[in-house]
Parts: sequence; structure tokens; C-alpha cells
Amino acid sequence: MDTLTNNLLPSLAPPEKNGASASGETHIVARPGTRKGLVIVEARRGGKVLDADSFLVENTPRQLRFARRCGVANDDVRAAIDKVLRPPEPDTAVASAVPFSVTLRGRNQPKPEGQVITQDAPLDALDAALDITDYAAAEPVIEWRGTDRLAALDVDYHDLPAEQRPAPARLQTLVRMLRPRPALSWTTHGQGLRLIYTDQEGFTADELAACAAVGVRSLDPAATVEILPHTRHPAYPRPGSPAAGPVTPGSPTAEIGLLGCWLGRELGPDAVEE
Repeated sequence: MDTLTNNLLPSLAPPEKNGASASGETHIVARPGTRKGLVIVEARRGGKVLDADSFLVENTPRQLRFARRCGVANDDVRAAIDKVLRPPEPDTAVASAVPFSVTLRGRNQPKPEGQVITQDAPLDALDAALDITDYAAAEPVIEWRGTDRLAALDVDYHDLPAEQRPAPARLQTLVRMLRPRPALSWTTHGQGLRLIYTDQEGFTADELAACAAVGVRSLDPAATVEILPHTRHPAYPRPGSPAAGPVTPGSPTAEIGLLGCWLGRELGPDAVEE
């Protein structure tokens, strides 16, 4: 062959498949991100990082795009993520999560004088506080630090006269329609709702509460919403107000309904742009 032909041969070689090359195959590795539910994935070949991305583990469209961009099978990306999510073996298991504390105190009682309740899980601590129905100080409130692990979504109707506010049955119907579903709910002294969310499936409690807040406003524009790190104890009277309703346990979920489609988190593979 002449020199010109020899020089052209490399450019006529077939394209590489699935990330394979003379220096080896493309390997996908993953590691935990900086927050719960977030993973960092890397495509490596020959000890070098070819591409990297970070996303929530449920973000299937982002995962598919990364696999396509790197020329690897999506199953390889999923396998690397699953390896990160796999719990440790019993003999190497780390200590349980940091315990969670709530404080029960009277509305006008100094916080240092309140009763601190600590449990392994946020919802257990709140349940223990709600079980106390003989607290000495008037109008008890339950408080905690932050809203990332436990959040109270306050649904109110301040702009409506008391006689025009929704009846308890209508409020409970609203709860059943919401996504995500709360862990606990009850009607409040102000004839509104209190919805309790905890962190799960990569979402913080306040993120789930925020998604529910959007649902509340879309279903009932007359409602106002606020995410709080505290709540009145529903078992005690509030002067000048009707009694709060009983605490209703729910089946909490992290499903965010149509909001997930708007955010691009729950699209099927067919909806991902080629």
C-alpha cells in the first residue's frame, strides 16, 4: 500500500463499542454524595476519569443520559449505584443514626424548663411527646431543631371567617388526596391542618412537606401553608378556639405525583430526549 493509504487506515477503523478501547474498558464507579440520596458516578478508563455526574438515586432520566454519554449500558450505572446503596454486612455495620430530641413545654414556659424526649427516630420522639396528656404547663407546644428530619406543615385559613373554614371531614379528604402522604395528621385549633413529614427515600422532611404544600395550594387556593419545626400539642385546649382533632397515623410516602413529572424526576425512559 502507498503512504497515503496507510495514513487513512486509522480513520476508517470501526468505532469503539461500550466504552472499550486499546487502554481498556470503561468502568463505572459510584460513591455517596454530600447529602442523603445523592450519588456521584464516574466513568473511568485506564485510571483516568472520563466523565462524572451527581444526581439523586431516583433520577432515572439523569442516569440514562449519563450512561448514553459515556457509551456504557445503563445496567452498569445502576449496578454501581446499587453497590453504594447496599447496607453493610452485620459484622461491619456502623452505629445507628444520631438520636432525635423534641422538647415539650408550656406556651409561656421557658424552654430550659421543658421536658426533653429523645428517641432513635424523629417520629418516635414526636409520638412519645404526643402521648403525654397530663403536662402541667398550659397550652403545651412541641419543638425540635431544624426541619430536615422532621417537619410540620401548617395548613391554615386565616383569611376566612371561622364559620367559612372547611369542616373536619373536608380537611381529611384533602389529606387523602395529597402526595406525598404524611406520617401523621390532625385538624388544628384554628380549624386548619397539621401534617407531619419525616425524611425518607433521599428527600428531607421539609422537601416532602414543600411538595405537599404545593398540592394543598393547588387543591385549595384559600389555604395558607408554612413549614415549621414545632407544633401545638393537639390534646390540650386553646382558649377561645375549638378542640383540635385526634392524631391520625398515616402511611407516609415519598411519591410527589405530577410534581415529579414537572421536575423531570419520574419520567419513563421513552420520555428522555435522544
